[in-house]
Amino acid sequence: MASIMEYLDWRGDIPFSFDPFNEADNLLLCQIAYVHYENIVPGMDTDDTVTVCDAAKKYLELHPTPRSEVRSGSVQLLQKMAQTVRFKDVRIGGYVSSFSREKDEQMSAVTFFLPDGTAYVSFRGTDNSLSGWKEDLNLSFLSDTPGQQHAAAYLSFYLKNTGCPLRVGGHSKGGNYAVYASAFCDAGIRERLLEIYNNDGPGFLEDVLARPEYQEIVPKVRSIIPEGSLFGLLLYHSYPHHIIKSTGKGLFQHDMMTWQVLGSSLEAAPGLTQTSVFLEKTVRDWVENINYEDRQAFVDSLFEILTSGGADTLRELNQSSLKEKMDLFKSFREMDTRDQKLFVQTFGDLLKSGWNTLYEGISETGKGLPSRLLGTGLEMLIPSKETKDAPQHMVKTKDVSNVSEKEEKNGPDPV
Repeated sequence: MASIMEYLDWRGDIPFSFDPFNEADNLLLCQIAYVHYENIVPGMDTDDTVTVCDAAKKYLELHPTPRSEVRSGSVQLLQKMAQTVRFKDVRIGGYVSSFSREKDEQMSAVTFFLPDGTAYVSFRGTDNSLSGWKEDLNLSFLSDTPGQQHAAAYLSFYLKNTGCPLRVGGHSKGGNYAVYASAFCDAGIRERLLEIYNNDGPGFLEDVLARPEYQEIVPKVRSIIPEGSLFGLLLYHSYPHHIIKSTGKGLFQHDMMTWQVLGSSLEAAPGLTQTSVFLEKTVRDWVENINYEDRQAFVDSLFEILTSGGADTLRELNQSSLKEKMDLFKSFREMDTRDQKLFVQTFGDLLKSGWNTLYEGISETGKGLPSRLLGTGLEMLIPSKETKDAPQHMVKTKDVSNVSEKEEKNGPDPV
């Protein structure tokens, strides 16, 4: 197995004229979209471009120490690509990075013009900003977010006069943007699309899947997810997933630097892990049992609490003082009573969904609790064969339809 860094060692000296664009190249261009190219790569208002080689040099001049908000490995990957025959002369342009706390928007894109005459538009995934993370959760109740609409406008405007065949891709939320932008950009752009790469990005609400523009581009979508995926399984998709191997553990498989390459392809995995299936079903059941209005109220309340201390990023939130962290609880206590109750109820529903999914999995396999969870105390909570009720602290009301005479008289047996 090899990483995308090692892919460059093996195939970096092979030009596109000899070995055409492949899915590993797609990962590379999505990963370096996380680099902040301000004052390095020209923007949307000009046709000017710079080479990958020149961009790498300029970045080091401006930032001798990599910026802390850049995703781990992105700058190092850019520097390595700049030294290869395959990528050093690729031209970069159309850089845009937009952020709005008021709109809950975080969108960034950059376009790579390849020596084979094609272009690859890469949308950045979620950054460190709380607004970016809130927009991720807004996907659970908004069919069209400001970031998605901005992404579609980017494709329509910047690529309008290029005339070249296009590939569009992104990682995480950037993969969602890539699919949305490809579907809802100008018709002339859609006609030039070769492939659309969604690299472990979430799907959409069901009404989006029904739109003719979306259905038109589905055959061109290439969805790639690691075997332990969670993010790439969220919401609804109407295209198959290519499940690949990763050296990451748990949610860290979301990091493309852990994805495994075999030759010029990504190494296929036999299927999703049990943990991935469990988490996906838990979240799906939770979302399907909450209406759009309550989803929005929950997300708004959550981020009202998280931003109450003035933090704009996850890093600022993590580095806040103990007093500032305690103030978050104060913010919750000061919320409207109805919002408090809805927040607690919604979070409780998530726990209940997880419990029900765990029970169903145990019942279907007949094997009991997975060995990795033995000794955690969860085995004490496994319900009897006669009932699949979750423990009472996980539910709002108790079902008393099957209470025995003994329980009615003496109360339930202690756990």
